[in-house]
Amino acid sequence: EASAKFSSFKTGEDIAITFNSDYILDVLKVIKQENTIIKLNDPLNPAIITPDEDKNYVYILMPVRTD
Repeated sequence: EASAKFSSFKTGEDIAITFNSDYILDVLKVIKQENTIIKLNDPLNPAIITPDEDKNYVYILMPVRTD
C-alpha cells in the first residue's frame, strides 16, 4: 500500500470514484511535467488525463466499480 500528497484545484461537485493505482502510476511515469489535468464527469465514466502543457498526449483511465 502506498500514499502520496499533491495539491489540486477542482470545479464542480464532489464525486467518489475508484481507480486501479497501478494504472495511475503508469500514466504519471510517462508525464514528465509538473502539472497534470484530470477531468472527471461521474463515477461511471472514464477519467481523461493530459499533461498541462502538451495536449497531444491523452490518457483514458476507466474507473473500478466498488459497489
